[in-house]
Amino acid sequence: MPLRNNLWNRIGALANAARKLRANFEGNGIVTATLDGILRDLSASNVGEGTITASLTKIKQLQAAMSGSGVLTADLANFDIDAQAFIDAAGITGETQQSALNQLVLDLKGSGSTTNNTDVWSNIQAVYPFCPTDGSTATRDAYKWNLKDPRDLDAAFRISWMNDPTAAVSGISGNGSNQYGNTHFNPSISGTLNNSSIGIYKDNNWNTLSNFYGVRDGGGQIFGGLYSTATNQHWSDLYNTASGRLQGNISNLSTDKYRIITSRTSSSSHVIYENGSNLISSSTSGGSLPNLDFYIMQQNNFGGFDNSTYQFFTIGLGLTANQAKDLDDAITTYNTALGR
Repeated sequence: MPLRNNLWNRIGALANAARKLRANFEGNGIVTATLDGILRDLSASNVGEGTITASLTKIKQLQAAMSGSGVLTADLANFDIDAQAFIDAAGITGETQQSALNQLVLDLKGSGSTTNNTDVWSNIQAVYPFCPTDGSTATRDAYKWNLKDPRDLDAAFRISWMNDPTAAVSGISGNGSNQYGNTHFNPSISGTLNNSSIGIYKDNNWNTLSNFYGVRDGGGQIFGGLYSTATNQHWSDLYNTASGRLQGNISNLSTDKYRIITSRTSSSSHVIYENGSNLISSSTSGGSLPNLDFYIMQQNNFGGFDNSTYQFFTIGLGLTANQAKDLDDAITTYNTALGR
């Protein structure tokens, strides 16, 4: 059964996660591929000596070309399983966008190409990459998904957009009066006291007058931040406006990207990072966690709607200096890949 064995040898590499498959039509052997936009399975049939079938349990992207006299060459894009889950949920069809998301996940997991290659992924509970479906199409629905848990559930911190913010390939923008997103992340329920971080990345020309996000409750507890026009400072509130507030003079102008990460890793460690570097730190304690949902483009139970263009946002556990740098690296690499 030399022909059958030959076919097995030719397709066996695929089951072993090889990146390239070469299959030849030999004699009466037939190689076929079943496609529905994404490769679902590959089957090889030997008409004279029986049928050989190989199935893939991992969904891969396939690009195939026929050349010569019956030679099929297929290159498989081997995406991280978490990246693929997000791609499927959000309906991302553009190759550039899919590749950028895959690299983003690798970078966040510490297996990509960030400065320190730390594991940021495990510390982040919600990641909103606001990824266009392709190079020219963006929708609010595609922008609602949490990369860490792309289920269409409040419990997965899927964003509910209020009053229809504008989705564009550059990001998502509010109108400064009544548009915002509810992440359904309640710090009191899902957060950890003295172990918190927020990452915010805005396009240039961000609004310097109204720049709020997060949540505050009636007892004065806050999980969020804002930009103060009067002082040209980013204010990080973890978790009140007294000992829990940290104010840092930022260097980026509104003509630059707004790249801020705030982190509290203990009751005595509160840091603001700008562009991946330590902007200011404090050793003061911060109060307690508020018991309301976290908003972006507005601070829940306070006001200050934002009409800036958001390009990335994260909520999670506290980050070390190396992790903050790697998160900034990952976000920058991702947005650069998207051309924004």
